[in-house]
Amino acid sequence: MSTLVLDQPTPVCSGSSPHDAIPPAASPPIVQPVFGSRLAKPGGRVTVVLVEDDLRVRTQLRALLEEEGFLVVGEAVDGVDGVAVVEANQPDVALLDLRMPRMNGIEATRQIRRAAPATRIVLLSAYEDNTLRHDALQAGAFRYLVKGCPARDILGALVDAAAPRVEATASPDAGAVAPPADPTG
Repeated sequence: MSTLVLDQPTPVCSGSSPHDAIPPAASPPIVQPVFGSRLAKPGGRVTVVLVEDDLRVRTQLRALLEEEGFLVVGEAVDGVDGVAVVEANQPDVALLDLRMPRMNGIEATRQIRRAAPATRIVLLSAYEDNTLRHDALQAGAFRYLVKGCPARDILGALVDAAAPRVEATASPDAGAVAPPADPTG
């Protein structure tokens, strides 16, 4: 299977087109078969904020996500702005680059977890490094992916990250409290 190739120092996976791993446009969005009618969101779409300093990569990611039915509600070019955009939009998922100016993805993850605790974070890095992976997960990232991985891995990580929040939102009993027992009988 081909992959979505994002700019990176050393390719981990390769492919010729950013959409090679994507089903044809006539196919339903990837979020549809996974969640179906259980989504209680406008249009049944998972909301995402993209935080990536490279314009080409950000544009590729946005095109991929929109083609697959995700709703990109904000973008930022560095961690500082990323935290602000996530806090303002409260998306289901934030997709962050690891290495960015002003604030890296790991520190941005820590701050997003405080500012928008319901938002899940997927970090996308050019580095296959176990220490960075560990640090990202310790900071609160839901998943750590390496740029150059198949597009289905990115899409799957976003769907998985959104699943608990979406299911809780969609459940008619979410947050419901049982009525007190009748003391008379």
